[in-house]
Amino acid sequence: MPILKLIIVLSFSFLSFINVLIAQNYEKPLNSDEIRNLLNNNQTKKAKHLLDSIKKQSDKYQSDSLCAEIYRLTSLYYRNKQELDSAIIYMNKAWKIIKKDNYDMSFMSYLPTLAYYYWEAGRYSNALEHILEAKRNLDKADSVDHSQVYNILGLTYLELRNFDKAKENFSNAIELAKKYDNQRYMGVIYANTGRLFFKEGNLEKALQYYHRGSNLEIKTEDYRAAGRSYADMGRIYLMLENYEKARNVLDTALQFNRNTDDKLGLSRTNVAMGKLSLKQKRYNQAEEYFLKAIDYAENKSAKKELMEGYYGLYEIYNALENYKKASQFLHKYSELYKNLYSVKKIIEVENLQHELHMQKEYNENQKDQIKKQKTINKLIIAVAILILVTAFILLFFLIRSRKNRKALRAKNREIQQQKAYLEQLNKKLKQAKETAENSEALKDHFLRNISHEIRTPLNGIVGFSAILAQDDISKQEKEKYKNIIERNAKTLLTTIDDIIDIAKIRTQQTKVFKKDFDINALLKELKKLFDLEIVSQKKNDVNILIEPDQDEPNIIYTDETKLRKVIMVLCNNALKFTQEGHIRFGYKTKNSHIHFFVEDTGIGISKNDQELIFESFMQVETSLNRNYYGIGVGLTIAKAFVEILDGKLWFESEKNKGTKFYFNIPLAR
Repeated sequence: MPILKLIIVLSFSFLSFINVLIAQNYEKPLNSDEIRNLLNNNQTKKAKHLLDSIKKQSDKYQSDSLCAEIYRLTSLYYRNKQELDSAIIYMNKAWKIIKKDNYDMSFMSYLPTLAYYYWEAGRYSNALEHILEAKRNLDKADSVDHSQVYNILGLTYLELRNFDKAKENFSNAIELAKKYDNQRYMGVIYANTGRLFFKEGNLEKALQYYHRGSNLEIKTEDYRAAGRSYADMGRIYLMLENYEKARNVLDTALQFNRNTDDKLGLSRTNVAMGKLSLKQKRYNQAEEYFLKAIDYAENKSAKKELMEGYYGLYEIYNALENYKKASQFLHKYSELYKNLYSVKKIIEVENLQHELHMQKEYNENQKDQIKKQKTINKLIIAVAILILVTAFILLFFLIRSRKNRKALRAKNREIQQQKAYLEQLNKKLKQAKETAENSEALKDHFLRNISHEIRTPLNGIVGFSAILAQDDISKQEKEKYKNIIERNAKTLLTTIDDIIDIAKIRTQQTKVFKKDFDINALLKELKKLFDLEIVSQKKNDVNILIEPDQDEPNIIYTDETKLRKVIMVLCNNALKFTQEGHIRFGYKTKNSHIHFFVEDTGIGISKNDQELIFESFMQVETSLNRNYYGIGVGLTIAKAFVEILDGKLWFESEKNKGTKFYFNIPLAR
């Protein structure tokens, strides 16, 4: 028996020894620093070989932390090769594993990196989502790492053209980099600030920051970043029309790109070279540069550079009048642009950031409220009283509203329909706002004009509808108020129609329906319409004239609806600004075109305002107390409709001497 026990003990000891040997063989510590050093020194083959051997070892003795680290190093390997889609896939795999058990200790190692990869790939909504998540948890991270988060936030907001937020984040990043004397990162942030001023159009200031940034990048031997900075400086010199300087700077950028094997940098530099050649009308050379840029961008999943390459080829073929190829590349550019700037996704991410911030504040308040139960009880009682008071008030207004409901029911139904229609229109306008690249001044004009032109007639409808419901007004007054309501409703519907037309034009949803019709009959119909409008507006000193004033039919082939709209817009404008004299409109036929004109003896247009009249939502008078109604899109719609019909619209005007608009359209079938 003792011998048997001894044999059993020795057997277990031997098995334990074998297990230790196996564990030492397969669970050999993962040397992450060695792989990162190999990648930093561009020794990708050695790094890949080491990674493959570690993967084989981990197949039998796999742990979550080891698996996550292997995925992360694989992501760095693909990032080093500038294969961004693969880098993003493996970094996401690593993050999904590690965040389950060790979120607070690991989020700064993954989220900013993921956000930067998405930014490099041009997927800005994804970049914003991940970097905002990192920012929400900054209080859990070492302050020395905060600079990285602010820098990536600045880059992302910069691409989304939110310059104020980009500037704020770059400023925070540079202060932290100075505090910790991180010269390499200071160079990067200075260069990114240069990019900000470049996009804002402040080219001189952009050059100052790029020079500061590139000097620090070269000093700290960050030649890849220096190459990209030089590529952007080349673009600035190109915009300043200093072509020789642009060529020299871009040659330097190419040298840095090649020495560091920076395929993404090569794509950006080739785009800039293509733009330089395009400016100098060297179309063949420009085409070669853009094709190279597209090739690099497609291999590295760099969607922004790919988009710029497509647009460059569109400009070349458009200049060479090869419109078929130009259209193909413009379509590719447009599709990629929609994917890169996903407005819906960006709004969702920013709303989530706001909701989480509010939730965090709510949770903190809850902790205080637990300690103050008596205060909460009083608040509940106060809320209950407030609810009861509100209920009584609502009941009072309900009883009162029933007295007037019968008289107002028809008008209320119409107003509710208009309100629902306006709410739908508002939703469409909000969804489209991020795609518009108008200036802050244009937004201000739009908001003021649309508020004034919709609210004014709507208030008139609501106010006079309430007066109509009263029993103590005469029949004559009721007829007067009814006419006012109808006039305001007509004004409101005209405003809405204009907004719909301009929205369809902007989204390229306008279709052409051509047919045969009598142009002389159309002119006579419009003359009768504006004769009535003169009576309505009490402008008895204005005469409406048409040329030619003929009864014989003159059949033409075009889109009657759009032609009618153009003439009505021009005549409405003429009537709006003419107090006496005449408004004359008509046409002449020349060769294969028909030429129209609309002439008035109104106030005219000053030279300073002539460049603005075709811009959407712009008027000569911009205050809410202006003398002339309208949201300022009529001429924009008219010009767009004429161009859709393959025509051209122009005008002649002199202040206080009247205006004459001309436009022509082809008659060919």
